[in-house]
Amino acid sequence: MIENMKLSRIRKTLVLIIVIASLPLFLLMTNPEHLPLIFLLTPIALVFLIFYKSSMMLIGLYKSNTNVTKQRTMSSLLAALPTLLIVLQSIQQLTYKDVIIVIFLWLMLWWYLLKIDFI
Repeated sequence: MIENMKLSRIRKTLVLIIVIASLPLFLLMTNPEHLPLIFLLTPIALVFLIFYKSSMMLIGLYKSNTNVTKQRTMSSLLAALPTLLIVLQSIQQLTYKDVIIVIFLWLMLWWYLLKIDFI
């Protein structure tokens, strides 16, 4: 049982390393002027995956007794906030008001999703 847990952590760590390494590789090996639209969205998805996998590992380490659905919900919310802020900054739409509004809405969503019964 303990060996399976170690293998699972090693596998999750390797997946995180691969996802983290894929972002700079993608950015270095592509030219945005010649990419189709779907590939322009790839770095945003990779940033979300990096935050998601990292928070999933941290939550698993510190709150190992939490069920998987709750871990996924918390990780998704933790990954969504910085990803949304990065998207707003990339389209030149990030102001202090936007940051306050996004954080406020994120906190309300966090509170709601952690209080409802299905999690």
